[in-house]
Amino acid sequence: MSIGRNDPCPCGSGRKYKHCHGAPGRGPSVPPEIARANALKARDMQLGDRLLRFARGRHGPHWLHDVLGATDLLDDAGDLPGGELSIVIPWLLHHRADAAGLTLAGEWSRAQRRIEPDDRLLLESYAAAWMSIWEVVEVETGRGSRLTDVLTGQGRFVEDVSSTSTLQRFDTLLAIPITCDGVSFFGGLHAQPLPPRFGSAATTAAKRLCRVRTRPVAPEKLRDPEM
Repeated sequence: MSIGRNDPCPCGSGRKYKHCHGAPGRGPSVPPEIARANALKARDMQLGDRLLRFARGRHGPHWLHDVLGATDLLDDAGDLPGGELSIVIPWLLHHRADAAGLTLAGEWSRAQRRIEPDDRLLLESYAAAWMSIWEVVEVETGRGSRLTDVLTGQGRFVEDVSSTSTLQRFDTLLAIPITCDGVSFFGGLHAQPLPPRFGSAATTAAKRLCRVRTRPVAPEKLRDPEM
């Protein structure tokens, strides 16, 4: 992995690499898969900021509020319910398509003369991902969690140290895990995990929407913005 001295340190500290694990006399203290996931998450945050700036410049300063209203995601007070921005914004940037079938990320890509390799990896990974209901199978403290998609049946080990202090086995998450360069992390995650009783109700409702009872849902169906 090539890390620039002014890039965010892959340990997730928020400091520049040259002032953290790239400083003289300091070596890597995290496993390489966690370091790579942290570096990609930091890059993902930067990419999200660029996409939002692009959206405001191309479609107006109130783009986000206008899109939320057009997709019926605002409550009666004209606000987005708490805890939802962390999954709604990634979905709006990467999965919601316009009338021509183009996502905002796709629109941004067409406008760029050159896209950095990690940005291209992230864009491709989001295009292959989907939002679904995921059950926590195992929590590995200090590293991440093993999840199973209760709709498709697929599994992921998500590298996310911070969530391991709060997640418990059998919790249910509304999430968009993305797999990029061999590691998986949360591209979008609702702020409120559900305990088993409420998670089971959400799963039943989701299966009803997908018109299935026991058979798996195809990921392609969950990538459909209408779904």
